Formats: sequence, structure tokens, C-alpha cells
Amino acid sequence: MTNELINIVIECIRKSSSYTGPINEDTTLRGLGLDSLAIIGIIFEIERRLDIDILTNANDGAIPETVGALADLVGRCIDRQ
Repeated sequence: MTNELINIVIECIRKSSSYTGPINEDTTLRGLGLDSLAIIGIIFEIERRLDIDILTNANDGAIPETVGALADLVGRCIDRQ
């Protein structure tokens, strides 16, 4: 996971949600007030921005719990493409 990916994930969260507080890699997505549908929307925004297919490339299909875990998932999907 790189700082660049974490920053992209945070930017997409800010664009797709109304949360304005601090966010870092340990921040839980549920702690941001995001439900599973909002998280999927953020994943779609990341896919659009990076031109990748996260949901198809994810092995287990589980929704990541933290910003860092989402950035890790994005990194693994980028590596597979």
C-alpha cells in the first residue's frame, strides 16, 4: 500500500460522502458513517478514477473494513491488471 493509493481512496471517500472529519489509513469505513451501498459507490468511484475493476478482481468479495484495507485491495487489483 502506498501513500498515493491511500490519498486516492481518501479523495474518493470525500467526493462520494458528506464526511468532513479526519481520515487516515486506520479509519474504519463504518466509522465514517458509510453503509455497504455507500462503500460500493466509493469503490465504483475508485474504479472510474483508476480505470480498474476492483470487484471482479477481488478474491473474497468481502468489503474492506478500513481505508488502508481498501487501499490494499486497490493495489492488489492494479497489480493483477
